[in-house]
Amino acid sequence: MIPVRVITSKREAVLIEVQDGGNLRRLIIPESYVKDGQVSEDDLDRAIPYGVPWELYLKPIVISPEDISNALKSNGVWTIEDFRNNPSIVHGAIMQAARSILRGLNVVVRQIEDRQ
Repeated sequence: MIPVRVITSKREAVLIEVQDGGNLRRLIIPESYVKDGQVSEDDLDRAIPYGVPWELYLKPIVISPEDISNALKSNGVWTIEDFRNNPSIVHGAIMQAARSILRGLNVVVRQIEDRQ
């Protein structure tokens, strides 16, 4: 039996959350499959996946160490002292470096919407 967390229920179905080898998943299953906060592996195999499987789309989206380093330096974070004394600047630099990820996510979302 696998421990699950019931997120919500509607009629005889429940949305559950399960930790699956380090990956968080949400699934829809009949309420009767849940017994004392647990579901059998066979019942999990029959569940309907819920949400976008982001991991299938995000593989090519990468932020490199160079991207982070350049963002830190371009924002004046050159030393450990700079890093420690300017947490908001560090945060902003990381967000700047992550813009490519956000752009990639927007492309993925548009592709998913076009298929629906």
